[in-house]
Amino acid sequence: MNQEVIKVELLAIDSDTDILRFHVDENDMDVNLNNATCQAEFKKVFSALIQKLIHADIELALIIPEDYSRVMYREVCEEYINDLNRELVDTATKLRTELA
Repeated sequence: MNQEVIKVELLAIDSDTDILRFHVDENDMDVNLNNATCQAEFKKVFSALIQKLIHADIELALIIPEDYSRVMYREVCEEYINDLNRELVDTATKLRTELA
């Protein structure tokens, strides 16, 4: 199965806005970490990733610019992407078993 690496950027748009940007195909899917809608945004991203799992193995690669200074968001996002990568592997295995 093909391996696809999806870049995920942690960006500080301004002093009050932190974005986790998933580069899925030609689409950029943004999750505003400072907004109450982030949970719904994460669900949309996860749904798009599940669709891709049918055709390829996926690995998320977190990119954090050197000038990004919010340590808490940095640490949380690093852990979140690690957890999400593990979840994608488990989900791919279950999905492919069910489709076989």
